[in-house]
Amino acid sequence: MKLGLGTVQFGIDYGVYNKSKIISDFEVNKILNTANKFKISYIDTAQDYGNSEKKIGKFDTSDFKIITKISKDVHYDDVRKSIEGSLNRLKVKKVNGVLIHSFSHFIKNNRVYKKLIDLKKKGLILNIGFSLYYPEELKYLLDNKIDFDFIQIPYNIFDRRFESYFEFLKSVNIEIHVRSVFLQGLFFIDPLNLSNFFRHHINHFISFRNEIQKNKISVQSACLNYVCNNEYINCVLIGVENNNQLVENINAIDNKLNLKFLDKFKINDEKILLPYNWK
Repeated sequence: MKLGLGTVQFGIDYGVYNKSKIISDFEVNKILNTANKFKISYIDTAQDYGNSEKKIGKFDTSDFKIITKISKDVHYDDVRKSIEGSLNRLKVKKVNGVLIHSFSHFIKNNRVYKKLIDLKKKGLILNIGFSLYYPEELKYLLDNKIDFDFIQIPYNIFDRRFESYFEFLKSVNIEIHVRSVFLQGLFFIDPLNLSNFFRHHINHFISFRNEIQKNKISVQSACLNYVCNNEYINCVLIGVENNNQLVENINAIDNKLNLKFLDKFKINDEKILLPYNWK
């Protein structure tokens, strides 16, 4: 299954549509058991997600591929110590992957990246990647022939800025992991209830709602299947508030659903596509 488990809500409050607080250990255990049952491979966490790593480390994760992100505040001399801290919290000897959480952190000083390369050679890390927000960042990595194994990027029905790179990335065996499938819950909010900040796109949001209703497809199913059925994407990360929500998302997956008719809803306005810009 392409779904991967995002765990930011294990450690901190997150998301516009998030109605609950930090997820309890009891609920985390249920979520992990369900993820294992349905053969969800990836668990995505980060050093900056509160106590998410520590919470994950309380449970058996031997059947999962764990990816964490190194904090943007880590000095290059402390990279090994930082990664070993993650391993200790996660109760594992190695992680499947480490993402550089901040591209600007890499640009200012790529010695953190070089330290991660060294840890990969030592077997503490299996793969190295970058968490990106802008296609220009990916272009920089490719133009400068930076060696990496995977990327994590925002991708959804509205946000398809990285799409032109997908075929090439697959051809050179770079995995594509995507996040923000629900755009932090924006897809679920009635367009008429959105703040004035979104006013220029209200008609676009309404048209999207009308289109999927006409085709008898739920918002959840449209968002998930549009991304999961993309042949180039390796992992689709979703965060959940509870186990029932995870089950609902899993049940919404339909590999036979053709949603090409939603291509027309692409948006290029990064003020809308990047939630940290929202007001």
